[in-house]
Formats: sequence, C-alpha cells, structure tokens
Amino acid sequence: MIPAHQVRGGSSIDQQLIKTLVFGGSNAEMTMSRKIIEVLDSHSLATRYSRNEILQAYLDSIRLTSETIGVRAAYSDLFGDS
Repeated sequence: MIPAHQVRGGSSIDQQLIKTLVFGGSNAEMTMSRKIIEVLDSHSLATRYSRNEILQAYLDSIRLTSETIGVRAAYSDLFGDS
C-alpha cells in the first residue's frame, strides 16, 4: 500500500494539457479547487475538440528538455526542419 502523501498521477491527457496551458505546467499549490477547475476545463476541452486535436496540442506543449517544448521541436532539433 502506498502512503497517501506519495500518491501521484491520475490526470488525463486533457487535464495535463489544461495544467500546461492554464497553470503553466506547475504543480505548485495543487488544491482541491484547482483540481476541480482542471477537471471542468478538461471536460469543456473534450466537448470542443477531437481526441486527435487534444493529443496534438498536448504533444506540442510538453517540455521534453530544459530548452525543448513539444514533439515537433524535438524532431526538428534531432533531424532538422522537414
């Protein structure tokens, strides 16, 4: 059994995207009200955009290194522009 203070994860891709876009990806001050905002905003996102659009936006917003944000940027860094 994992102690409650060590439990992590559980956010959907939609919630991760909201966390990045709205809260700058920060986990600081994770409160119940902020989690509720993430859930409600992610539901709103899911009703407006397709799963593919949400996934693409997520992949283009995640920080992969200290200087690289997004899969497209990482591809460009590794293989040059295409």
